[in-house]
Amino acid sequence: MIHHVNLSRIRVMNFYLAMSNVSTFLAKEDLETLKLKDQVAIFNEKYKAFDDAVVPLRKSGKTDKLHKHGSKRDDALIGLGRHLRLYITYPVKTMSDAAWRLYPVLKGYGKMPHLKPQREKTALISNLLQDYDTAQAKADLTLIGADKWVEILKDSNSKYKGTYQERVEFESSLKKGLTQKTRDDLYEEFKRLVQRINSLALIEGEAPYLKLMEKINVEMKQANLSERPDRKKKDDPDIQLPEDDEVEEKKD
Repeated sequence: MIHHVNLSRIRVMNFYLAMSNVSTFLAKEDLETLKLKDQVAIFNEKYKAFDDAVVPLRKSGKTDKLHKHGSKRDDALIGLGRHLRLYITYPVKTMSDAAWRLYPVLKGYGKMPHLKPQREKTALISNLLQDYDTAQAKADLTLIGADKWVEILKDSNSKYKGTYQERVEFESSLKKGLTQKTRDDLYEEFKRLVQRINSLALIEGEAPYLKLMEKINVEMKQANLSERPDRKKKDDPDIQLPEDDEVEEKKD
């Protein structure tokens, strides 16, 4: 069964991507055999209207820019965490001391800060940059070469905030008109389609519909995670900041 279709709170382009993928899934099915031909035809009609309405947003390139800046700041957070972890055990005492002064600050923002929800992450990075904006922190960062990561983090976070605000303003202007109406129409039709698929699966048996339902379930999950990407395997060593017990406590 298709269990979760709550897409009312996700942003315009994330909703668009989800519906685009659903449309692709449906195009690969034998709709006549599945008794979905008429319902899918209506869905495709609503999708086409929404697709036409979001052309200005897609052509603006703001979403692509946002992803670019977001990816860059994630890489900087990861790189900074690895860098500090390396220098904690560095054989030159002045450098390891510097890392030990810097590391708890980053650690205080959680094990994997780059996986926080986007808006929370923006505020987190802003606060982290303020924490590192002291004479001592600047000297420590420069001493171990971590200042380059902080520069990248500052630049990418600033660009992310600016681009995000631009997109919000742009989307707001679109929502007042045709985009919001066509989105609402498509969303309602999608929910009706899901209800039809679930009903047929109960009546006809799940087997013919299983792959389609699984694809839609995965897509719905991904669409919501795109708004809150804060889940990750805890055993990923490449992005995880060091656990407290992984590094010996510094002795006086």
